[in-house]
Amino acid sequence: MTKKKAAAAVATSLPDLPMFARSALGGKKNSEVKARITDETKFDLQRACHDLGVTESEFVGQLIEIRLYGKQHVETVLRERFDKVAGTFPVGGGL
Repeated sequence: MTKKKAAAAVATSLPDLPMFARSALGGKKNSEVKARITDETKFDLQRACHDLGVTESEFVGQLIEIRLYGKQHVETVLRERFDKVAGTFPVGGGL
């Protein structure tokens, strides 16, 4: 079965769920994305990452997540994770 047919089979077998029924953020990051960019863009990316104190992978990963899932959803997931670590997340879930 080709990748395209497999994806179509999975898509048709999934029930109609709300777009964010489960968070696609977090979890183990096994997949890799590659892109060809100019030397100038690479330098600017490295500088931006250095200024923010993040790796290029973290920076690009968050850009992709924000574009795919929306800024508000990404902020909500990160805030929830932070609150869980701080022990301030409401008992029983939900914000």
